[in-house]
Parts: sequence; C-alpha cells; structure tokens
Amino acid sequence: MSDTLEEYRQQRRQRMQADVARAIRDLDKRGIPINMSRVASAAGVSRQWLYDSPFREEIEQLRDGGSGKVARSSARDSATDASLRGQNEALRQRLTELRAENAELRQELERALGLMRHRT
Repeated sequence: MSDTLEEYRQQRRQRMQADVARAIRDLDKRGIPINMSRVASAAGVSRQWLYDSPFREEIEQLRDGGSGKVARSSARDSATDASLRGQNEALRQRLTELRAENAELRQELERALGLMRHRT
C-alpha cells in the first residue's frame, strides 16, 4: 500500500510541476508580470510549494529580470527546462524502484528454481 501512496505522490508532483510550467508560460505569454503569488494562483499550488520547488530560482529571475521578448522566450524555455528536470528526477526515482523490484523477482525466481531442482 505504501507503494501505491508513493506512486500517487509522484504523479501528483509531476502534475503540479507541469501546472507550474504551464502557468509561467501563460502568464508570460499574456505579458503579466511573474511572481510567486501569481504563479501559485495560476497553477493551483501553494506559494510554499513554489519556494521549495525547482521553480523558485527561475521565478525569482523572471520576477527580477523584467519583461520583453527575450524574457518571454527565456521564461518559456526555463519553465520547460524545470518541468523536464522534475520529470527526469521522477523517472530516475521510478527506475531505481523498478531495478530493486527486478532484483527481488530474480532472487525469488532463483529460489523457486532451486526448490524445483532439489525436488527432482
């Protein structure tokens, strides 16, 4: 059951990261100044979550960097990069879990084959 809970948490974290990336792009596209409160509101996440997320530095840079064509392009790219980093982190964690599960299954198979050989 804890695996199911951890899976849910990972999926929720990925959704939240995607929502934040989308909110940054949308705010920037509409020319609305980007700050923690606006991004949190647009993405449906708490400001505290944003401060603890990989998006913090990016949002602070966008907030302090002003606006303009270059900022818009970099906001889009930065949001995408942060989203991809978050997804990459989640996938790496899932890969580690699957490798551990695979190792357990191999051990079970070896034990089962050993028992079968021992019986004959």
